[in-house]
Amino acid sequence: MFVKKSIFFTLLFLSGTLTPTLFATRKNPKKHDAPMASDTSEISSKKSEPNYFALGEQHYLGQGVARDYVKAHDYFELAEARQDLEPEEYAQMHLYLGELYFIGCPGIATDNVKAQHHFERAEAQTVSPEAQIHARLHLGEIHYCAQQYTKARRYFELTKDQTVDPDAQAFALFYLGKIYYFGQGVQEHHTKAFSYFKQATEQTVQKYVHANASRYLGKLYYLGEGTATNYPKARQLLEQETTQKIEPKIQAFSWHLLGGIYYWGQGIAINHIKARNYFTLAANQIAATDIQAFSRRYLREMNRLGEGVILTDTESPTDTNAEKAPECVICLEEANEQRGALSGLPCYNNHGQIIHQECLDTLMSQQTPHCPLCRVKLVNPQIKK
Repeated sequence: MFVKKSIFFTLLFLSGTLTPTLFATRKNPKKHDAPMASDTSEISSKKSEPNYFALGEQHYLGQGVARDYVKAHDYFELAEARQDLEPEEYAQMHLYLGELYFIGCPGIATDNVKAQHHFERAEAQTVSPEAQIHARLHLGEIHYCAQQYTKARRYFELTKDQTVDPDAQAFALFYLGKIYYFGQGVQEHHTKAFSYFKQATEQTVQKYVHANASRYLGKLYYLGEGTATNYPKARQLLEQETTQKIEPKIQAFSWHLLGGIYYWGQGIAINHIKARNYFTLAANQIAATDIQAFSRRYLREMNRLGEGVILTDTESPTDTNAEKAPECVICLEEANEQRGALSGLPCYNNHGQIIHQECLDTLMSQQTPHCPLCRVKLVNPQIKK
């Protein structure tokens, strides 16, 4: 059997970052020796030609030869044309070809139609559970990227229920968490999202999933969505060090929330220096313009008040006494005749007059509105003036 050690995916947030090498590492692959010249006398007339599947697998995995995906692809197609593969070889060959078309590499263009064709053939058989599991995961990924969320969810649910490969299970749980978190093809359900993200973080063998699912889980703990609010737990998850690539938007949100935790002293002592550092990281994350705007507003206010600024004996904050025109925390426009005056937020932390009434009405129409600055739930129906 062939067990995939590292399975990755092409998310909308991470397109163009994958290489086939990530798909080509297997645990204890079953050895298929290509026939040598000295063995030809022992090969039947039916098997007089080289074992093209074995040659393709050797080049795909780099077993005894330099890894060469183009050669692997060509050998697999020759093997398919002969139509004499063992059932397990047939399933594995279609999985390999599907991965080559799914990722693409020099000499093989990305083609999700062909990838889906091969994955469906690998998924339809039952002689190789590992090939079937990975084919299901990849089919889920293809449909997820095409925003066909109902089909994607079906494949992910099939993958999460198996225990043969923890890597594939972790990815399936992570995708299901996102589907329910964002309400993709289903009604938004933070309790289910929390459950799936939590299960994904428990699959520690897959570091990428663990790192990204931890950020989503931390956000849910912070906002009290799908679970009780727990600032220490949120901070622990959001601050986890990792060398893995984090989805840009959830990374920006994590930094912004950490800035708020240290700025407001939520579950920890106030630390404006750390708050400034995290807000600065979020403000520089160009992939999340809405988070950029909120973090920059915090930084402007901190600059005005001289908060979190480390000064030498000869330095002073240049803009401590700077005047700033009040602007709406949502649309970032100043008070004017067209939009009207600014109002207060129904937030336990009094932020002053910082929002247009129109923007406030839109904010309060959400299912669970939160303060755009400190992320506290807006539960007071009376607007502070």
